[in-house]
Amino acid sequence: MKENNIFDEEHVYQVLEEHVEDEWKSFNEEILRPYKVPRPLLDRLMYLNCATDVFYKGRTDGYTIVNEIIQDKIAAVLIHPILI
Repeated sequence: MKENNIFDEEHVYQVLEEHVEDEWKSFNEEILRPYKVPRPLLDRLMYLNCATDVFYKGRTDGYTIVNEIIQDKIAAVLIHPILI
């Protein structure tokens, strides 16, 4: 905000969300290309990226401040998983 002399917080969040969306598109395109790197390793990187997106989605820090949304998501995966 200080670098670009932008003091409208809503505008800053909008620009950051656009950057994140663009990077997700780039990431998804790259992960689908054939590589010499083993697919299981690429899958782990994708899962880590997805988890980071879940924890930091929106304007809350779900990692350091565990809010109800994150608690519900963790419970859905670990406590009440869907049986296949």
